[in-house]
Amino acid sequence: MNIAHYLKSQKIIETYPDLQGIAEQLVRSCQQISEYLNKRIDQELTPPPKSHNIHGEPQKSADIIANNLFLKNLQNSSALTWAISEENDTLYKFDHTQCDFVVAFDPLDGSSNVDINMTVGSIFGVWKKMKTTPNGYEINGRDLLLAGFASYGPQTALILTCGEGVAEFVWHEGDWLLIHDKLRIPRNCQEFAINASNFRHWQVEVQHQYLSWLDGAAGFQGKDYNMRWTASMVADVHRILRRGGIFLYPWDQRNPKQAGKLRLVYEGFPMAMIVEQADGMAITESSPILDLIAHHIHQKTSVILGSKNEVARLQKMLVPPLD
Repeated sequence: MNIAHYLKSQKIIETYPDLQGIAEQLVRSCQQISEYLNKRIDQELTPPPKSHNIHGEPQKSADIIANNLFLKNLQNSSALTWAISEENDTLYKFDHTQCDFVVAFDPLDGSSNVDINMTVGSIFGVWKKMKTTPNGYEINGRDLLLAGFASYGPQTALILTCGEGVAEFVWHEGDWLLIHDKLRIPRNCQEFAINASNFRHWQVEVQHQYLSWLDGAAGFQGKDYNMRWTASMVADVHRILRRGGIFLYPWDQRNPKQAGKLRLVYEGFPMAMIVEQADGMAITESSPILDLIAHHIHQKTSVILGSKNEVARLQKMLVPPLD
């Protein structure tokens, strides 16, 4: 089965037929980004002079090209009104007035890995609309209709959920072919992913959990763990979907008034929907990620996600840092 047939079989597409066209433009963008990355030259990988995104991170040429490909392709969908991108400071408005659909995306997650040929990816999500408020907009995680990500590695893979489980496709001979129609994350695992260099900044409860993983079979959990960290959320979540694990980017003390470092709208929400649909858990230190409401398009969050039993065990230990 290819992706067009898969989309037609989804109930959310029956409810919102325009959503299929949006999804097709999103996955077309991913295919084109994959082709660009495969054909790039070293000169294209250097960051443009003095170019940074709103988070203060250097932008590579690949970031900007990937962002432009998404915006160009999405312009072909008459149902879209707004786009939210990591690489755009403000909301991007399309010249369409038929519908109020909103798409959010991180065009090239993990782009710092491009130079060394490690896996990078694109993350996206689609909402029917945003709620307007006197102070701007509200974006509710539970209102997400569709979410997915593409992984650009040895194969170009696409993970997609329309609210009826999680499917995986690969790009093969000019089409997205379905290889798994119901991915489920194992409830227990023996792998964790965290940037251990930040240990001194974490809250004590996260430090204790990390040390218990290092204790392995001699510790209170009674089993050995392996650590995996790629600096690409797409790569880490893809691995967790296939073989289980737990991923953490927790709150830390370097910026204590900020909920976390990852972006809620175009990283946290889509990944949380995918993980929950695959029978996993996705939380902050205080609540499920999808229960949050974003009041700013670049709002940040902490993220803890993966195998349900592992996340639930850690959740019992955590203390909400901002309460």
